This record gives sequence, C-alpha cells and structure tokens, in this order.
Amino acid sequence: WGKLLKKPNEVRTLEFIQQGQKIDNATYGLVGTPCEIAIDSKNWCVYTEGVQEAFPEDKLLEELDVNSYFGAYLKNSSGEIIGIFCFLTKRPIDKDWLAFIQLATNRHPFRELNSIKFI
Repeated sequence: WGKLLKKPNEVRTLEFIQQGQKIDNATYGLVGTPCEIAIDSKNWCVYTEGVQEAFPEDKLLEELDVNSYFGAYLKNSSGEIIGIFCFLTKRPIDKDWLAFIQLATNRHPFRELNSIKFI
C-alpha cells in the first residue's frame, strides 16, 4: 500500500512485499499505471489477467512479471483520497479470490484511514 504524495501523480509505498519478503519502499509515478485508474475512478481497478498488456508503459509490472492486479483507493474521514492498496500477482485472480479481496477492502476501517500517521 502507498501514500498519495502532494506532488501530483506520485505514490510512496509504505509496505511493499514481494514473494513473502519485505522490500525497500519506493516512490513511483502513477501516469500510465493501473493505480492511476483506481485513484482517478474512485473505485476498484481489477485486471484478473493481462495487466502488463493493458499498461505497457508501466515497467514495474514487467520487472515484477505481474499478470493480475487489484487496486483500491484509500481515503480519510473527510473523503479525501490519501493512498492506495494494491495486490499484484503472477497468476490470474479467480472469482473467489477477487470476492475475498473486495470484501476485505470494502470494510469501513480499511477504506477510511484516520488513525494512521504518514511519515
């Protein structure tokens, strides 16, 4: 998951786990990424497979060999979008897994993050 920065169209990761290992946080641009769609649409962005083909300019998807993507914006109690949660995988996302992710990310405490202090 990541924090939307004041600089337009950038996110700073706050937790980045790859194949079970935490990796260094990074700042990345949103233009031409599925994360941009999730934030701009104020909805979920789901690619059950083929996300690299849909976003050929997103080199991170290629570097991580990502096939599927789920992203959901995060907001504060004022309704301001403050970040994004996303799930990327090399395998297709099946309908049962997608239903679970949607249920988990639609919970009130998850979508409204008032208690988290961003550094």
